[in-house]
Amino acid sequence: MPRSVMTEAQMLPLWDKTQQPDANPTDMANLLLSFVMTIHQNPPAQLSELLGSMQGGATYVRRVSDAVEVAIVKDDVLAASVDGLEASLFWLRLQLVGTRTQKVWISLRRIITPAELIGLPRAMHQLKAFDTQPETNVSSCQRERTKEAAELWVSICTVDRLAAMMFNLPLGTVGHVYLLQEPIVNGQLDIQLYLSRLADVACGVQSVDNLHATGTLPSELCEKVLRLDQQLRALASLAPKGWWELSSEKVSAVHVLQYFHQYITI
Repeated sequence: MPRSVMTEAQMLPLWDKTQQPDANPTDMANLLLSFVMTIHQNPPAQLSELLGSMQGGATYVRRVSDAVEVAIVKDDVLAASVDGLEASLFWLRLQLVGTRTQKVWISLRRIITPAELIGLPRAMHQLKAFDTQPETNVSSCQRERTKEAAELWVSICTVDRLAAMMFNLPLGTVGHVYLLQEPIVNGQLDIQLYLSRLADVACGVQSVDNLHATGTLPSELCEKVLRLDQQLRALASLAPKGWWELSSEKVSAVHVLQYFHQYITI
């Protein structure tokens, strides 16, 4: 399951699955969350056309959020599974939209803890071992699940790093090292991979603040800042030519990513 809003082509098959008697609760949660995130992302004028006769959009969003929180996020069994963690992380995005800082921070810790308990931090290293030892007797299904777990852990670390920088609070995943892929895939820039790399650099911004608070010499602080600036420039240079030259007619995910890059740089 994706940890971002699904397209129509993705939502329709999922809708069919959720109509079955044995439907997975996490499928239902992802479908509902995709719908309410779409409500949030549409301008008011367009939203009234989208909802039609449906009234009280804000109330509906709150009810979906509360239902997913009770059924998935706060359920010790579902929350401690890959599917449950994916739905929980998706739900956390909805809280970020609502600027509920305290709830976001506490809920993020509720996601990190079960992720550690089920061994997600080891998934990326296991995946690398599969690639370096092709003779290992691993089924394609197991490999795919390990890949999903590794990608989920990177997503959790990314959110944790960005939240820690924005709220100026300690990292919850500071003790874990995770491997990041290059953000260029088949000649195209992958937004999620780029964001993960950007979040990793963002950790350095918080470390500069911590060093300043402990009375570190100005020369050391300057060196640290210059190193971060170099990392940001190197990351920006990976983008294909023309990537930074976008039309401002319609805001897209790329616009938001570019804005966030400039925000961290400043």
